[in-house]
Amino acid sequence: MKLFTPRAGGVLAAILGMSFGLGAIASADTATLSPQSGTAAINGSGLRDVALDTAFNLTVAAGGHCSGNASAGYVVRSYFIGSAITLSSVDFGALGLPLPASGTGSGTTFVSTLPNSNGAAFFVNPGSSSPFLVSGLPQLSLYRMVNKAAIPAGAYHMGIACVGPTNFVDGANFWDTVITISNQTATTFSWQFGSAPTGAAISGAAGDSQVKLNYTIPASTPAITSATISYGSGPTTITLTGAQLTAGAHPGLVVASLTNGTAYTFTLAASNGVSPASTANIILTPTPEFSALVPARLLDSRVGGSTVDGQFQGIGARAAGSVTELTVAGRGGVPADAAAVVLNVTVSAAQGDGYLTIFPCGSPQPNASSLNFTAGQTIPNGVISKIGAAGKVCIFTSAGTDLLVDANGYFP
Repeated sequence: MKLFTPRAGGVLAAILGMSFGLGAIASADTATLSPQSGTAAINGSGLRDVALDTAFNLTVAAGGHCSGNASAGYVVRSYFIGSAITLSSVDFGALGLPLPASGTGSGTTFVSTLPNSNGAAFFVNPGSSSPFLVSGLPQLSLYRMVNKAAIPAGAYHMGIACVGPTNFVDGANFWDTVITISNQTATTFSWQFGSAPTGAAISGAAGDSQVKLNYTIPASTPAITSATISYGSGPTTITLTGAQLTAGAHPGLVVASLTNGTAYTFTLAASNGVSPASTANIILTPTPEFSALVPARLLDSRVGGSTVDGQFQGIGARAAGSVTELTVAGRGGVPADAAAVVLNVTVSAAQGDGYLTIFPCGSPQPNASSLNFTAGQTIPNGVISKIGAAGKVCIFTSAGTDLLVDANGYFP
């Protein structure tokens, strides 16, 4: 079903007249209703309180028409249908005349008509012209619908349609808007223009003391008018405004001044005034881009050498052309899931001129030098290496030498 389907330039204009003022539905392909909500009381006899009754003036702008006239079996009818009903499937003949009918189905499958404000049947005879231009529609009443019986809570489409001789809607010649019924009890009846929004979404990525959020504002009728993103204890609330409320995806909202290592739940709530709001959430944990460590020795190949945990100590000088696979993850303060490690690598008592190449195990050895040395030299150098397979970094030495490796920090 189409919302405010234009036909030959026509759109639906609807004026809501209540004992406390006037409002309007309409313009182009959108609908507004003022006031946007209301509650009717029911008197002791179980009937709607006439003082709080509602009269609608539905008006189709110039050009709105039926394809045929009365002699061809066309008529203008009103409808009030649940969100699961497709208007083209409604058999208006089954609703019967005179109207109002008692209504069929419940909730999303509810089907009824809207009577005149005096409770009589809504009926417009398309006269003799063809195509018949729709005009002069009588006032309608929401609260006198279905013989003043209860209306199931839920979202509905209400409007008017040209109905052909087969008792089904005349193609695209219908005009409607959305309304939500709630709080139906023995004594009260509440309504709200539009329907509750759905489809809010939020995602993101954590960084150092901050996160970058991507959120989606759902399209709805009426449009979203307020939205917030809340997080942390309290909570802290970000109020979205202006273009941030436009329906669609909004990437790259940065939330800063967060505590690294703390898991935050970010909750998006978008509302168009009809309850409930559409919500979505994501949990993100900010992490530092670099974490410094108290230096911890992970490798000492010298006889009598020692390491932080006894591993890779006193294993002897590394042979020329050899690769030493050094476990770094989970040792010396380096987390088991760290992505990269900051090392201080020292060559001691080099047996000849040469160089070291340090690279993540499991990856091809690069054609690069991490530390150059000469025979007999003892020399250190700082190295940052991605951690490879099984939490290891590999150390290639072109000449025989003892090696010392200390962990100074890591990247998560």
